[in-house]
Amino acid sequence: MGKIKSKLILGMLSNTMRTYGTKILALTFVAALAITSASAQKKVLTHDVYDSWKAISGIKTSNNGAWITFSINPQEGDGTFEVKKTDGSKSYKFDRGSNIQFSDDSQYLVATITPTREEIKEATDKKVPANDRPKNSLLILNLATGQETKLERITSFSIASKGSEWILYRPEPPQKAEEKKEEPPKPPVTDQEKQAEPKKEEKQEEKKVAGHSNGASYILRNLRSGEEIKLENVGLNQFNEAGTKFFYNVTPDGLEGHGIFVYDLKAKQSMPIMEGLGQYRRMALTEDEKQIAIICDVDDYRSKEPSQSLYIVNADGKNLKKVAYEGMAGIPQGWYIPRTSTLRWSKAGDRVQFSTVEKPKAEEKPATPASDEPKAELDVWSWTDKELQPQQLLRVNAEKNRTYSALYDLKNRTIYQVETKDRPDVTLPRNLNGDYGLISIEQFTGAGVTPSD
Repeated sequence: MGKIKSKLILGMLSNTMRTYGTKILALTFVAALAITSASAQKKVLTHDVYDSWKAISGIKTSNNGAWITFSINPQEGDGTFEVKKTDGSKSYKFDRGSNIQFSDDSQYLVATITPTREEIKEATDKKVPANDRPKNSLLILNLATGQETKLERITSFSIASKGSEWILYRPEPPQKAEEKKEEPPKPPVTDQEKQAEPKKEEKQEEKKVAGHSNGASYILRNLRSGEEIKLENVGLNQFNEAGTKFFYNVTPDGLEGHGIFVYDLKAKQSMPIMEGLGQYRRMALTEDEKQIAIICDVDDYRSKEPSQSLYIVNADGKNLKKVAYEGMAGIPQGWYIPRTSTLRWSKAGDRVQFSTVEKPKAEEKPATPASDEPKAELDVWSWTDKELQPQQLLRVNAEKNRTYSALYDLKNRTIYQVETKDRPDVTLPRNLNGDYGLISIEQFTGAGVTPSD
C-alpha cells in the first residue's frame, strides 16, 4: 500500500510540475515578446533629441524673498524665463530674456528681450545692414500689478546696485532714411569764377584726434512714473550706489563741452565735475561718495601716445587736484599712466590704486635687406626658461600689455610704486587699507612645476 501511495503522490507532483512549467514557459515567452516590442518602440537618440533637452539657469531671488526668476533653455533654440511668487500665487512667463534684474525694492523686474534665432539667422543670410537687423527690446514688469512696458530697439540697460526708481538704457541709433538721389554733376568752374571765389583759409579747422569717438544717446527712465531724461554724447558713465545721482562723461563731436558731469535725479539738474578736451578713461567714487577719481589725457591729449593723469575732485566739482602724472616723484623714470590703467579706491577713501608701465620706445625701421631671399627664423629655448617656447610666444601679447600697480596716498600725498618688473605680482588687501602686500616670486625647478616663494 505504501508503495502505491508513493507512486500516486509522485504522479500528481509530476503532473503539477508539468502544468506549472508550461505556464512559466508561456509567461516567460510573453515577457520576452513584450520586452522586444518595447525595445522596438524606443526612439533612437539623435542630436535633434539632445538639442531639445532643457536646463534651468540664471536663478535669482528678489531682495524681499517674495519673487524668484529663472531661465529654461534648450540646448539649441530659443528659451523662456519665468517670474514666480514664492508662495505660488502669481506667475509670469516671457520668451528669450537676458540680463534679468529685480529692482532693489523688489517692486519691478527689468530684462532684455532678444530677437529669435530664426530672425537673426535670416537677417544674416540675407546680409541685411546692421542697423536694419532685428534688435533687442526692454521689458519692465510691475510685479504687483503685472503691468508690462516694452521699449523697442534697445542696446543695453543698467540699474544702480541699490536703486529702485531710475534705470539707464541706450536706444539703438535711429534707422537711416533712404539715400537721396544723386544730383547731376555741376558744370566746370571757369577761370573768372575761380578768381571771384573768396580765398579759403589755409589753416584747417582743428579736430579731435583720431580714435576719439563721439558719445552716444542715453535715456534715464523713472520706473514708477515713466518719466524720461535724454542725455546726448555720453561716454563713460555710472550711477551712485543709491541711484540718486548719475555721473557721466560728455564727448561731443566738436572741441567744446567735453568733461565729467553729474546729474542729480532729485533736483533734475546737471553740474560739471571736470571740464576739458580729452579722452576720459576711468572714474571711481569713494564709498561715502564724497570724492571721485578720474583718469584722463587732458594734459597730453594730442600726443601720439598720450600720457594719462590721475585727478581727484569732490563730488560737487570743487577742489580739483592732479595727483599723479608722468615724471612725478614716485613714478619710475620713463614710466607713465597708460590708457588701460585700472582705478580703485580703498574702503577708507584715503588711497587710490592705479596702474603704471614703462613708456614704449619709438620703433626703429628695419634695415633694407641686401637680398630678396627669405631669412630663416630661429627660436632658442633654454633649459633654464620657466616656460616652453610655444608658451612664451603665446604670452607675448599678455606681457606686452602688462601694467604695474601703484598707490596714491591722500594723507601723505605720496605715490608708491607697488609692482615693478622685479616684483610684477603683488597681492594687496582687498580693501587697500593694509600696510603690507604679498609678493610672489616663481622658482624654477626643472621638473615641470614652478612653485613660488
